[in-house]
Amino acid sequence: MKHPRTRRVVVAGGSPAKMGSALAVLTSHGFDATGVFSEREAHQAISRADEIFAVVAGGFLAEPAQNRLRAAAASRGAILITANIGHQDPTEYFSTHIVPQLVAADDRPCAQATAIP
Repeated sequence: MKHPRTRRVVVAGGSPAKMGSALAVLTSHGFDATGVFSEREAHQAISRADEIFAVVAGGFLAEPAQNRLRAAAASRGAILITANIGHQDPTEYFSTHIVPQLVAADDRPCAQATAIP
């Protein structure tokens, strides 16, 4: 049996220009999305949320920072997904790469939700 879960997602991105599109895609798919622009802000958003479902870490974050966010997300029962948009359109990228991973994770029983590289 699936447990009801909050679909709150923290998106850590390096580009304010892309963030609006990314958040719009997530919101249109029923996720409660918050955008941040640094590792510090991501940690604050993770710790302040009552419940959190996932963290999307942009490619601007170095691997050690992604690992720290992965650990912080896991400590709250959330997953971390790495996004590497580069020069791709953020709407297309989030629609075809990020949303499917979030939906797949949402379909898993609570105990089986794991970090997605």
